[in-house]
Amino acid sequence: MRKHSFVFLHKPDSNTNLATLHTATRLLWNTDTSNHYYSTTEGRKIVAEGQWAGLKGWQLPNVEQLKTFVTKKQNPHKMDETHRFLSINNQSIYWLLTNEGACKVHNLDFTINQSNGIIFSTHSLWATRSDAEILLDLIDRSWQLMAPNGETFTPNRPDTRLQGLSDEKLLATWLAEGVTLQEAEGKGLTLNPSKFFNLWQLFRNKLSEDLTPSPTIVNPNSETSPNISNKLEKNENHPLTLLDYIPCRLPKIDIGQICDPNKGLWELWDAKEKKWQDINPIARDPLQDVQRRAIAIDFGTSSTVVAMDTRSGQRELLRIGVRDFYQPVKASDFENPTVLECIDFASFSAAWTEKAYRPALNWDWMRAAHEAQANFRDNEGDTEILASILPRLKQWALRSEQHRIRMTDRKGHEIELPPHSERNPVRGQPLKASKNDAFDPIELYAWYLGMAINHRERGLFLKYYLSFPVKYPKEVKERILASFRRGLQRSLPQTLIDNHPQVLNEFEVNDLASEPAAYAAAALAHFDVKPTDEGVPYAVFDFGGGTTDFDFGFLRWANDDEDDQGYEQVFEHLASGGDNFLGGENLLEHLVYHTFCQNLDELRKHRIQFTQPLDAQPFSGSEAFLAKTQAAQTNTVMLAAKLRPFLEANTEDARSLLESQIKMDLIKTDGEKIRCDIAINAEALETLLQQRIFRGGEAFLVELAMVNESFPKDTPIHILLAGNGSRSRHVKAFFEEENLNEALIKVFGDGKPVPKVIVHEPLPMDESKPHAPTAKTGVALGLLRVSPGKNILLKNHVHAQHEGQAPFAWFVGRMRRGQLESKLSPRSSYGTWHEIGRLQDGVFYLSATNSPRAHTGLAEGDPELKVQRIDFPAAPAGGRVFAKAVAPSVLHLAAVLEESDLDKEGLDVRTLNLDAI
Repeated sequence: MRKHSFVFLHKPDSNTNLATLHTATRLLWNTDTSNHYYSTTEGRKIVAEGQWAGLKGWQLPNVEQLKTFVTKKQNPHKMDETHRFLSINNQSIYWLLTNEGACKVHNLDFTINQSNGIIFSTHSLWATRSDAEILLDLIDRSWQLMAPNGETFTPNRPDTRLQGLSDEKLLATWLAEGVTLQEAEGKGLTLNPSKFFNLWQLFRNKLSEDLTPSPTIVNPNSETSPNISNKLEKNENHPLTLLDYIPCRLPKIDIGQICDPNKGLWELWDAKEKKWQDINPIARDPLQDVQRRAIAIDFGTSSTVVAMDTRSGQRELLRIGVRDFYQPVKASDFENPTVLECIDFASFSAAWTEKAYRPALNWDWMRAAHEAQANFRDNEGDTEILASILPRLKQWALRSEQHRIRMTDRKGHEIELPPHSERNPVRGQPLKASKNDAFDPIELYAWYLGMAINHRERGLFLKYYLSFPVKYPKEVKERILASFRRGLQRSLPQTLIDNHPQVLNEFEVNDLASEPAAYAAAALAHFDVKPTDEGVPYAVFDFGGGTTDFDFGFLRWANDDEDDQGYEQVFEHLASGGDNFLGGENLLEHLVYHTFCQNLDELRKHRIQFTQPLDAQPFSGSEAFLAKTQAAQTNTVMLAAKLRPFLEANTEDARSLLESQIKMDLIKTDGEKIRCDIAINAEALETLLQQRIFRGGEAFLVELAMVNESFPKDTPIHILLAGNGSRSRHVKAFFEEENLNEALIKVFGDGKPVPKVIVHEPLPMDESKPHAPTAKTGVALGLLRVSPGKNILLKNHVHAQHEGQAPFAWFVGRMRRGQLESKLSPRSSYGTWHEIGRLQDGVFYLSATNSPRAHTGLAEGDPELKVQRIDFPAAPAGGRVFAKAVAPSVLHLAAVLEESDLDKEGLDVRTLNLDAI
């Protein structure tokens, strides 16, 4: 306790953190209720009724207690140096509750007001106890102490071995065991048996017959005494202990593992040169640790989840990005941010392209996940930091050809990312690294994932499965799969490839199921929804960080033919859809955009610019304010950080989290920082969110209505809310019975039968069952349920219709009476010509959107509408324009007099990529 400012309280057989002990004040702190915001009145009631760590009598802290707690530099709950704190579900916290009200801890502001805050409760169990009394209490309660660095202290039960020994034998035993006695009350009084060394010599012969075997006694004060602590300290940072830590901040390898005959290191297997004889390390054959169990990866826009099959046939989530595997398991550990941060590209690139397998990278050159995300979201105005970070890797893969990205590392080196390309390894052949290899950030991210998956405490895995959004084109999926194949394979140890190259014949990374379909597999099982012979219909509303996906199908028992093939259950995927701009991060961009638009006078005064969301409408005079510069992006990111708690709050009083006016530093066009007063209209932002999310909910029901006829008759439809975004207060409100019934009547029409629906809320995080599926982790766990050999057959009618390609993603046609008149839709087949309109003087204006709102009408000028002029100067007068879909975002266009002319040779066919409009 004197060594550490904070220690965690644990049960020895559990990783659960019961409480945190601040050793200076001896107060216990508990964060079990830190996942919601509460008023002070609610907070007092919750802690008064609560029982944590088996204790009653918890309280809200007073302001002075909270100040002492939060200002301590070593506080393990502190997120960063601005004194934001982490909740139990890993969200950043600005306001903590005290008896006096909510206290703002960010930047040590300590403002008190009556808004809502997070509960960090306190208990004074040991506040006045001595060390000896605390030790006895630990023994009585069977608790242990764990430091943030993983060091543990488990008090021993009373040792009865010494009972009945004479003083001489007692002294000899203490000396032989190196025991030093210390006065229990901590006043500094000690008794060192070695001081009686000469006395020991007098009766050594007498004792030798009683101590069997006779110990070799060395005077600790002698110059020849070995310095055990110095040796251990020296080995703690031995190069071999840092093999995983330096490149990706995985836990340091314990020196005992390196030297243990039953463990050892893969890297030393079959080594020609014997090195590190100072510690005599053990070499381990990596083939011993090859696993053939499945790994499922949900590669997400905001975060990525990994799950694996266990030896007993269960499914388990993997903690990715955790530095200390001894720390308590939290449900939030399983979400790994999909972000990269470039510090020193030249050093990174030299190592990355020199060696294919486990290259000698350094975390100080390139970082990923939690640290990179924290630097991105918490940027206080440093454009250099923003320029070095690449978020949303998944969306980059989707748009890399249309939107070229430049990064600048912290050394000032600029990197232009080439378009994402498909570079598949050759099955069964080792990879080679070359200085000419283009940098692929997804391959690198997959390598970081692979290093955590193929950790030496877990084994080496060869079978991987990924999921994708329903709308991802086949070529994009193939590119991402190729990147993952390279990155994951490169995480295998070189000695496995050199000595057992045959394992590469088994290595595979495959696409298995769409994200919402995988979620349905996990959620229906979790809710104990059993298949029927006719089929149980389901509809997934998957609200993620980038988009919202819709998926429709049913679960049934296998028929006789399918049963003969060993299948028990069948998932039939009937249709899919989605809203490309209804994602958590995109909504956050809209909150920022709206707020800046309401502060144009302040921005104009200081020449402040910001960015425009892809689906936002520009405003009059916007050319002076909207830009894609680093300064504009930094301004957007900084305001987004302040609005994020409001977006993510799940309580009805989220508006209380926002102040009506905030002061913040923004970046001027000349690069200088300036303090600005930004007014925030919480009511308007709340309305914006509510309208946008309700609009997406209605689009979901429109798609449901179109597929309803394909469902088994008179069977309730199970609506499954998936993705972290589905926890939104507005999603919850839309799917409440009254609002939902109103929307269903509106979509299906008055007087028409409305299907019965059963709404299942997003699967919650359960800290007592960390491997249970949640709204986010359900996709990865569902993938494992439907992986090959699990007796579940996936029938994807949409992919079968389009030969494995994603459906056409657009509504295409012309404007008629101010509304989009669609002639092609996501239900259109590839390769079929459709007439979309008439030429006028050789010109046709094509209108297109990928918004599901096209079902109910899209007005001229809508920001989700794209309009493209197409000229056919050689077309005959009175020509008609025909279009056919050839890829999810690609059209072929032709202008002819008669449809039969489309079959003639020499037809003038134009190609239009709708993503590029």
